[in-house]
Amino acid sequence: SAETRQVIDLAWGAVLTRFISLASGQMGNNFLSVGRVQSPTLTLIVDRHKEITDFVPEPYWNVTAKVEKGQEFFGGHTSNPFKEELLAESARKKADCGKGKVLNMERKEKDEYPPAPFNTTTMLSEANKLGLSPSMAMKVAEDLYTAGYISYPRTDNTVYPRSLSLRNILDKLKKSDLGKEAEEILGQEKIRPSRGRVETTDHPPIYPTEAATKKELKGAKWTLYELVTRRFLATLAPSARSESAKCDLDLGGEPFQADGYRLLSLGWRKYYPYWRVTEILLPELKQGDEVLIKEVGCERKETRPPARYSQGSLLQEMEKLGLGTKSTRHDIIQKLYDRKYVNGNDLVPTLSGVAVVSALQKHAEIVTESRMTAQLEKDMDAIANGDSTLAEVVEESQAMLLDIVEVMTKNRKEIGDEIRG
Repeated sequence: SAETRQVIDLAWGAVLTRFISLASGQMGNNFLSVGRVQSPTLTLIVDRHKEITDFVPEPYWNVTAKVEKGQEFFGGHTSNPFKEELLAESARKKADCGKGKVLNMERKEKDEYPPAPFNTTTMLSEANKLGLSPSMAMKVAEDLYTAGYISYPRTDNTVYPRSLSLRNILDKLKKSDLGKEAEEILGQEKIRPSRGRVETTDHPPIYPTEAATKKELKGAKWTLYELVTRRFLATLAPSARSESAKCDLDLGGEPFQADGYRLLSLGWRKYYPYWRVTEILLPELKQGDEVLIKEVGCERKETRPPARYSQGSLLQEMEKLGLGTKSTRHDIIQKLYDRKYVNGNDLVPTLSGVAVVSALQKHAEIVTESRMTAQLEKDMDAIANGDSTLAEVVEESQAMLLDIVEVMTKNRKEIGDEIRG
């Protein structure tokens, strides 16, 4: 399977990169690269960029009220967002009537389950939120693995194997800077780890294998080690408990709703502070209560385009679409920077990135589509499982490549002109 991937990627990369570079007259250090995984990944970024640049904002209006019953709280009109300003302004005027009524009040408690153990993609995505690029995070993870601090960082698995002694790991962690937290988890009557959706037998999820302190590990190494350790602790901690509240209000005949949220017990959130929540407290209210209307506002807003991909969200999208593998995705993203196809952590394509994708979409669309690459990845999995052979998959891939080159050769001049233009 690994050998097949090498053969196919070399063939596609070499042939298509040579073709595009020669057709556009960009050789030497300025050559333009095309790849089986690289090009569909770049296409995702370029397509999102076009969505953003072509986006035409539309106005809408939100009507909100500040009310009081023992304490101040806010409610929104149930028709938000209003498409027409006149309707929004009419609702605002009616609602601004001095006093309102509670129609209904509901409070519900629920468990918030711990997060799944780390696989490669989720670890790199979470590290990216802390300022580490996927390629940097993977390099640091490999260093930590080699030094014996964390388990093997290339894995799809999100279920701890039964053979893994979780208590032994926690015992070791007592000597780390997170020793107090490890002791708390050890003190639980039962340790039941959370489970993700993917269970494989090659490698366990990523977890700490040795205790460490900030003095031993500096900078990015400590940042990643702490992230991995805190995630491990969170997967063994109890559920968090929260309460959501919903209050239906009648303000001058206009329906409003106020929503509240608060944490009753931190559970796993105590050990994994990276996911923050905002608490909104509602007072004790019951049906028929009168509330004082302090202020009713009508705010004009505009619809917004979709967000650009961050390196973390792009990694997750690649995994979802079957682009690349746990071991290659971070390298593919880094290659887009090295080839000067993209800039920034919120990925913005450069002119050459847009030009290459645009030319390929017009004249060799299959190269830009994730489904073709995902199918080849499935074929390579079939080899690993003994259901196919290297020869069969390489032959299928080369036939596909030959068809693409034939079409591109017919359109060689147009492709070159478009990229140069």
